[in-house]
Amino acid sequence: MPATQQRLEQLTQFFVSRGADLSTAQNQEIATITNTVRREAYPSSVTFRVF
Repeated sequence: MPATQQRLEQLTQFFVSRGADLSTAQNQEIATITNTVRREAYPSSVTFRVF
């Protein structure tokens, strides 16, 4: 299983273990990944705008 798929499955299981139904857990998983990408990409975008 590719690392990304494995991470998504881990996040889904985490949210399910906290009481979310599968659909909600999958939505939370996507939101978590989206926020992580945005947070990690932001410093790069600021750096490129300054120079």
